[in-house]
Amino acid sequence: MGLNKDQQLLLEVMRRDNQQAGSPFSPAAYWQQETRSFDSFFSQTGINDVENEYYNTRFHGTQPDDPQLYRWFFWTYYQLVKARDSLGLLDRLKPTLTPNPGQQVWIGEKKIQFSEPVKFGEIALSPDLLFTINDFYNLHELNPRIATDELIVADLGAGWGRLGHLLLQVNPKIHYVILDIPESLLISSSYLPVLLPHASRSSYMATRAMDAFDRETFKGATLWFLATQDLQRFRTSSVDFMVNIASFQEMPAADINRYLEIFDTAALGAHAYFRNGWSGKMSRFDEYRIPEYWTSVFFRPTSFSHDFYEAGYLIT
Repeated sequence: MGLNKDQQLLLEVMRRDNQQAGSPFSPAAYWQQETRSFDSFFSQTGINDVENEYYNTRFHGTQPDDPQLYRWFFWTYYQLVKARDSLGLLDRLKPTLTPNPGQQVWIGEKKIQFSEPVKFGEIALSPDLLFTINDFYNLHELNPRIATDELIVADLGAGWGRLGHLLLQVNPKIHYVILDIPESLLISSSYLPVLLPHASRSSYMATRAMDAFDRETFKGATLWFLATQDLQRFRTSSVDFMVNIASFQEMPAADINRYLEIFDTAALGAHAYFRNGWSGKMSRFDEYRIPEYWTSVFFRPTSFSHDFYEAGYLIT
């Protein structure tokens, strides 16, 4: 359905009047070209649900896969993180993501597109950088000593170790303990030492023979690479933070609750920090059995998504 007769006549009159007005009122070269595309849409669709049609979506009502939305998200999230960046980390730290424009690989039938930092003038951002700085300030909210003192941070489901990478740039006194499944552990133990070549470390092969882990043990190295089952060998009050970011949401509730029991001992007198989806592939937050005697320091939706929560606790 195109324009009706009255709309066609009105458009002709408006265009003629505007053209006669001359510069700067009549369309310059860019809009002369754009009006030709409008003619095509006018003839095919007319004017109906404007907010969801080309006339609006090309500027403001973008489609979900529009790259512009990606940049809008980054800039908005950057402003939110910057507002709490009391230590100036956004000025001090740079993305580890290196530019690989257009590089692609195929894994079976799935195409993997390599990314690159998103730039706004001289500002270069990556998802890991923004998420990790925000996670750092959540830890800082729980205990400001994270920025200055010798503390032990255990990270269950650490991925490549992005949190530890940032922590050790901010505070070299930190001891960072990665706990993960074999595939992720192989990645972190291969990559993180490259980024932090001067950090002392205890490899998986070195730690697997140890009987138990306590505070004094963890103070013996900066980086620790442990398997998830090694949590069973943590002594009481062996760490200052137990962290889980975006992996509880991938576990069944029974596994999460077993981990919470271990955290209750390993981080006694210290803190736990979680950031996950309210509802994951195998469980929901309301299935967690968080001990009633834990003190909730904060519990809220994340600033970047209504679908995720962030929670900080004092384990007493």
